[in-house]
Amino acid sequence: MEAPPASCQSGVAEFRALSPIVIKQEGRFLLPEDPGYLERLTHNLRHRADALGLPNEVKVEVLEAGPRRRDEVLGKMRIGATAKLRIHAAPELLQAFYEGGIGLNCVQGFGWLR
Repeated sequence: MEAPPASCQSGVAEFRALSPIVIKQEGRFLLPEDPGYLERLTHNLRHRADALGLPNEVKVEVLEAGPRRRDEVLGKMRIGATAKLRIHAAPELLQAFYEGGIGLNCVQGFGWLR
């Protein structure tokens, strides 16, 4: 994996998703243009910070969004979209997002960042 953006150290980083970011709320997959997408993504990122024992103050902006993508993994449907995001957070949390991806199902290849 390439080195993380230098801006991680500044507390603000722009990430481009290499694979669709999967965000789900109440059984519905959300896309970047959907109401509630930013709130749910921010909630998920704060939860990840808490799980890692890192500062959980996070602000997310969607700068660009790709088209809706539908994938089936292990017999389950996943719907998401790539996006370019600007995330404000502690440098160590930005590093964790870069290394581990964001959204749901990162271990299945979703939400990986460049």
